Amino acid sequence: MGFLKSLLFVVCGAGLVVLGMGNMAPVDLYLLPEEVIGPTPALKGVPLAAVVLVSVLSGVVIGQFMEWVREYKYRRSAKDCGRELSKLRRELSKARERIETLDPDGDLPKVPAR
Repeated sequence: MGFLKSLLFVVCGAGLVVLGMGNMAPVDLYLLPEEVIGPTPALKGVPLAAVVLVSVLSGVVIGQFMEWVREYKYRRSAKDCGRELSKLRRELSKARERIETLDPDGDLPKVPAR
């Protein structure tokens, strides 16, 4: 599985490099179309490859953030279960200590649990 993951990363990386080298033409980026509000500030002469790369990376970051927000309820539930588990382990430990103090020799009859 690790090999396939690494191979996929290498193939995607090579594809991005080839895409970037083939699209180095300068482009102008405008915030809004000029027809809407007239002349607007623009980034002039930005390589097209940089525009594509920044767009892809921002999409990945936004997607990861949305996934993190979506999984909040599961992380919260796991945290609550972990707290409850540690509480129950402490109770079990105390109960075992009480049994040891009440019956240090172990001569009480063993009652099977149901």
